[in-house]
Amino acid sequence: MKRHAERVAWPHVAAAMAPRHSWRSILPALVLVFAVIALLPHAAEASRLRGVSFSEAAASATDVSAWRHQRDSTPTPTTTPTLVWSDEFNGAAYSYPDASKWYTMIAGGGFGDNELQFYTSRGRNLSCDGNGNLKITAIAEEESGHDYTSGYVDTRQLYATTYGSIQARIKVPAGQGLWPAFWAVGADREEVGAPLCGEIDMMEILGHDPFTVHATIHGQQDDPPGDWELTTSHTVATSLADDFHIYGVNWSPGSIQLTLDGVVYAAHTPSSLSEGQSWVFNKPFYLLLNLAVGGNWPGAPDETTPFPATMLVDWVRVYSTPTSSPTPTPTPTPSSTPTPSAPPAPTPTPADAVGPALAARNVTVKHDKTCRIYFRVNNKQSAHVTVRVAITTKSGVIKKHWSRRCDTNVNGWLWKKYTCRLKRGTYRIKVTGRDVAGNRASVVGRAKLVVK
Repeated sequence: MKRHAERVAWPHVAAAMAPRHSWRSILPALVLVFAVIALLPHAAEASRLRGVSFSEAAASATDVSAWRHQRDSTPTPTTTPTLVWSDEFNGAAYSYPDASKWYTMIAGGGFGDNELQFYTSRGRNLSCDGNGNLKITAIAEEESGHDYTSGYVDTRQLYATTYGSIQARIKVPAGQGLWPAFWAVGADREEVGAPLCGEIDMMEILGHDPFTVHATIHGQQDDPPGDWELTTSHTVATSLADDFHIYGVNWSPGSIQLTLDGVVYAAHTPSSLSEGQSWVFNKPFYLLLNLAVGGNWPGAPDETTPFPATMLVDWVRVYSTPTSSPTPTPTPTPSSTPTPSAPPAPTPTPADAVGPALAARNVTVKHDKTCRIYFRVNNKQSAHVTVRVAITTKSGVIKKHWSRRCDTNVNGWLWKKYTCRLKRGTYRIKVTGRDVAGNRASVVGRAKLVVK
């Protein structure tokens, strides 16, 4: 009976003890209150950023999260330069520089400046050092009729850029007759020749004066026909051969600034030129690194010159700017890399080793009636071509002639320059060549020259 009474009484007790409002009915209100409290800071921010009243912002506070996401996801415009091309030279010791980035020259012949070195692809002249540097080493040794060997690389047909910041971190050698350089040449050099292609010398240092860096830009002038150059020589307090330094150019439309360790020390614009001189720096240029020995400018080495002499290149980098236009080039087909101790041997060539090259615009005369003849040797199969330059009168009388063997790089061009003095008159210039077998090669150039 007792249990039954309890069972009967329990529904009434439960009804008396139950709260008037169930917690389930209060929960939605509590959620709304907390939501409003959480959104108040967003409403204040929306009021500030949108320029509306706080009440209006509170009414639209639920839109703030979406608005902030849209704001934060919008890219912020920036003018910070972007690295677009580089080589850090992180190859193993005695490995070749990256063949997808650098072309290696195998050539000699003086290069129009009476230079004494022969450029090779041997590891002792040109290789990575295993410590993140490219080593270009000049050695006093006989090679192909030259007394010195060294190294030269460029990015022709692999990479070129129009505008941007081009930099290289380099440690140069010191010593009489040493001539390290970091420079750039117009990518249309093979089509138009020098000086129309243009040249930017970002760093040239003469080994006997390692306190001074020379920077030069070159172009073409019309009257008198020839080339022009603007050179700046910048001297510092300590030897540039003691440590690495960053040599570069800030290049934009109508402006070239030469820099040392990020500091501008020379600036050129089209207004820097004289009448008749062309500003040719509005097209792609490719990059070059080399260590020359001897030449008209530095002079020959002497007994004080330390050999071997090494130029170390830590890195080369190209940064874009809002006006930069890097020129993409096709990726070459991968090929096996020869060992440094076994460079490719020259192959004899048929009689077509020399191709057309000389054009009238490449024949220039100075005020003193000095004739400068530029031509190029096309060497697609051989490393040796004998070139003959002849200047004749209208009647065919030979006034001047030269005959010289040119050791050119495989599958490339080698530019030459000959100089002579002529009296007033009209002349014909003819350049011919013979291959290693003695067969007559095709005529590489003809031009008409008038000396007034």
